Amino acid sequence: MCKMRCLFSYFSAVRCPINNPLSFCKGYNQFISNMAKVIAPALSLRASGNLGDINYTEWRGAAIARIKNPAVQPNTSLQLAQQANVAAAAAAWSTSMSEFERNTWEEIARNCKWSDRMSVRWTPSGYQLFMKFSVQALALGGSIQTIPTLPFPSTLPSRAQVTYNASIPRAEIILDTYPAGQDPDLIQVFRAGPFNGGGRRAIKPEYRQLGSVVTPFQFNDATVTPLKWYWFRVRWGFLIGIVGNWFEMQLECV
Repeated sequence: MCKMRCLFSYFSAVRCPINNPLSFCKGYNQFISNMAKVIAPALSLRASGNLGDINYTEWRGAAIARIKNPAVQPNTSLQLAQQANVAAAAAAWSTSMSEFERNTWEEIARNCKWSDRMSVRWTPSGYQLFMKFSVQALALGGSIQTIPTLPFPSTLPSRAQVTYNASIPRAEIILDTYPAGQDPDLIQVFRAGPFNGGGRRAIKPEYRQLGSVVTPFQFNDATVTPLKWYWFRVRWGFLIGIVGNWFEMQLECV
């Protein structure tokens, strides 16, 4: 019995933050048993990363070597598609674009302000701005724009709603009512659920993409289960790589 297992047993009156403490201990012990402290790893002063089937890293300030763990979960089709989009955009910046086109992105980026998760505002580089819009454009089914389209619309007044059609049955997601002449190219729809009740808000990792649809901008989801709760996220997008803010809506299928 490992020390950590004894610790969890000792504090059994307190709810453990780990869902399965015994499984965690087993993985922790396996991690410890499959590694070795090394001096001058890989015939160097310091090594980091994989070399064959060996992974070199640091743990508690000491250089260690351990067996490279295989991926727990293989990449999904969406992840592989995103990796291909990033590679295509990076290749376009470095090989296909002229110096004038790259400088154009740099000039526009100087007037942009982005915010991180801590609400700290910062100025992106031209490369970062280009990659953001290019990867989004490819994900939406568009193409890479070597010269940016101006201006970038930041907001687009619109109306979002989700209803349950019990006679079919299906969920009907709508994002429409745009200003005249400013219709987007499509809308994207994501869904989280099903849930047994509507007492909590879905978090980002729980959402899965359902798809996208063009005008009249109504997405029908016939895979919902009656008497269950769902969360939906929907946003508009332009094929040049511009997307809007998310609309989040909850639906009870009754």
